[in-house]
Amino acid sequence: MLRAIDQFVVTTDREAARGTGAMLTLCLMFLLGAAVGGCTTRLLGAWSLALPIASSICVLWLCRRHRLRPEAEP
Repeated sequence: MLRAIDQFVVTTDREAARGTGAMLTLCLMFLLGAAVGGCTTRLLGAWSLALPIASSICVLWLCRRHRLRPEAEP
């Protein structure tokens, strides 16, 4: 993140500025996700693990169902 900030301040190249903006956006989104996850964990306690576990099970079930379905013949 410090490298992205350094490039943002020092570099005049448009391509580097675009990459720096993308890096800063990525870092801020990670920070936002960590903050929301921390607040959710604090509010729900141990039950906060239920959402990721349930969503993972649903995705695995859908993938397996799709995989086991016979493909249509063209």
